[in-house]
Amino acid sequence: MFLSIDQDRHSINRYFAYVLSREWRTLRLQAASQILSAQNVSPPAGRVTDGALTLTAALVWFINGLHARPSDDRFSRDLMRASLTTTENTAGKVLIYPEELTPPEREDDAGTPYIPSGAIFLRDIVVLPKTSTPRFRFYQDDRRINDESFAQIFQDTPEKLRSSIYNPGIETQDHVHKMRYPVVKTRTRARQGPLPHPEAMRTIPDAVLQQLVIHYDEGDDIPIEEHRRVPGNMADLLNKLWNDFLSDVLQVCGSPRDRGRPSYLILTSHQRRSATEAVYRETNLAKVFTAVQWRKSSEEQWRASFDLLFPDRTHMVSAKAQNYRSCGYWLKWMEMITGFTQDQANEIRSAAFEQFNTLYWVPLCRNDRIWDTRRDQHEFHIFPANETRTAVKINIHPDGLDPSYDIDGLNQ
Repeated sequence: MFLSIDQDRHSINRYFAYVLSREWRTLRLQAASQILSAQNVSPPAGRVTDGALTLTAALVWFINGLHARPSDDRFSRDLMRASLTTTENTAGKVLIYPEELTPPEREDDAGTPYIPSGAIFLRDIVVLPKTSTPRFRFYQDDRRINDESFAQIFQDTPEKLRSSIYNPGIETQDHVHKMRYPVVKTRTRARQGPLPHPEAMRTIPDAVLQQLVIHYDEGDDIPIEEHRRVPGNMADLLNKLWNDFLSDVLQVCGSPRDRGRPSYLILTSHQRRSATEAVYRETNLAKVFTAVQWRKSSEEQWRASFDLLFPDRTHMVSAKAQNYRSCGYWLKWMEMITGFTQDQANEIRSAAFEQFNTLYWVPLCRNDRIWDTRRDQHEFHIFPANETRTAVKINIHPDGLDPSYDIDGLNQ
């Protein structure tokens, strides 16, 4: 009923009103739905044309009008002028809305929408097999909605909407998952907010702390930008390193190569930079990860992760290793620990491991990376249970219970 019709619409309306009676509304709804379905499965190149997009908007307006009073704001009126049957002579015609004393200026000569013989008609459209995508027929008057109406109806500009539907060979922001957050690949950002654990690593004896010396140089014979400030209280410095560790490790957690997938961590960039020990003590992994492989670690496996995250003074990583050299805390730790004697390093690392042992989970670290995403179906379980793609690996504390993955509990 929306096709090009050569016969008199008045006669057709009377015929349908007589034969179909109450089925008239149902038939119109089915016809509109079928055209929308045909548009939905058509090639993207056809869906972004003016005629197709205007038809899409008109059909949605039309279907809503079959269920309730049609929208009558200025944007809808602009759409009506572009998509419904119109007339230049309104005398004796039933108008959809009262004739305006000062009609809005238009670039086309669309006329005034009216209701011929008691029914609202869309103007002529072109369908299969003439075109792959149903669209309004193009007229010399070049009817279309203005950009302001377009933005209101589609909630986007014409350019952005078209690029999100059809932009062959080019990935745009619309293709990227909304929960995909930037990954730090150079140097982690400073943590935000107060230190969440001001007493971390306070078990180191004062006698040991007083002997610790970190390189500094404020000599007036070197440029100011090369000065190394005299370190403050050593206990405060170690405490800051621990709290930076909580943030930095999360900042370097990667994302899947498929940019249509969310980041492995559900945490935003701000949440990563202000992370506390609570993140690493969370047993409902749905509150932290979108995809994660986990295993109940042995004492040796748990210690192995610590040894890579807080290495001994002789430890070295490959120049091609990922994540470690991007973590500010790790670089400061290595600079500090290599300057101590072995006995001093043992004292510091013992205190760090005592704090480390209070966590529930930590990344399964490798020599070449902090976050490993290679699939391992033999030793690891995976959340969500139906996930078949890559996911980060973590160790669960040897004394910890098995984790859960309760999506329903995310708001709790």
